[in-house]
Amino acid sequence: MKYKVGDKVKFLNEVGGGVVKKILSPTMVEVAMEDGFDIPMHTNEILPAQTDDIKASVFNRDFNADTVQAEENREEETYDRVSKLQQLSSLQNKQKGVYLAYIPHDQVWLLKDDIDICLINYTSYEILYSFVLVQEDGTYTNTDYGNIAPYSKALLQTISRDDIEQWLHGYVQVLFMKESDTAICLPMHQEFKVKMLRFMKKESFSACNFLEEKSVLIHIGGPMKDSRQDILKKDDTLLNAGMQQPAHKETSPIDGYKIAYQEAEVDLHIESLVNDHSRYDASQILDIQKKKIIEVMEDAIANHYKKVVFIHGVGNGTLKQELIKILQQYTGIHYFNASMQKYGCGATEVLIGNKSCREA
Repeated sequence: MKYKVGDKVKFLNEVGGGVVKKILSPTMVEVAMEDGFDIPMHTNEILPAQTDDIKASVFNRDFNADTVQAEENREEETYDRVSKLQQLSSLQNKQKGVYLAYIPHDQVWLLKDDIDICLINYTSYEILYSFVLVQEDGTYTNTDYGNIAPYSKALLQTISRDDIEQWLHGYVQVLFMKESDTAICLPMHQEFKVKMLRFMKKESFSACNFLEEKSVLIHIGGPMKDSRQDILKKDDTLLNAGMQQPAHKETSPIDGYKIAYQEAEVDLHIESLVNDHSRYDASQILDIQKKKIIEVMEDAIANHYKKVVFIHGVGNGTLKQELIKILQQYTGIHYFNASMQKYGCGATEVLIGNKSCREA
């Protein structure tokens, strides 16, 4: 059923109800409850209610005709600023995830005119997001929140070039949702930092397979399944079969490269990353290696690793240069040539601090 702002609803699976205060998506609404709280609800969890079903105090709380009209206008604006992504296989392919995009209005000169700030949901999940900016004095401003359908983008704000610096540091918080899935995704809380220098070089702006406009594109993160659910399922199976439960530990991709406690070693030679590399050209191989570097760094930071060694070899130095460029996007880390005795001249050692984040 389709609801609109001001509809009286009652909860299907529990006592109580409220008034639809905001339309989050075709399947999600925000309900104002009589205790003063506003909560997001799936439309499958509510039913239309008669006025007598819910205390009148709910309807007296900020729901006069002007408020309802304002919320309906806001709903229309929300849908206007959300649009579907393109599918452009001819352009650079990007990994699935949530992205922050700075898109210039002038797609020819790129370095002048206004800029659209967009949050992009390049996943199969609907997301609920909160977008927070960090001010110069260290305070936080809750700049935007809402929902974005799968494979869509939302316009957060259009800014002038003079205001870019106010939009370079902040946090993105995301809940990933599907009507049905094999496992629950963990919430995402990610800090981002973007260097002002990137907006002064045309080379920083590029298009990709889901965004034809050239932009400065920042990968915030993607959905991660809660591995504890699989462990619990295995435990239940063992217990039901009357078997002794073995000791277990949560694992993550970085653990596949673990060489000691909180330490990992990653061989970036292409034959170590893919089974058959003969079908890739040089640029594709480099893309695979770069994606592996980012994947390992994000996972190492998330799992509190202290050291990662990347084995890149000597070659013509291209892979090492790309590795350094990626490492320069992170704060709270230190990197240097790894032990020559152990690796020769072909490895870089990265030490990770307690408060690391990616700086783009």
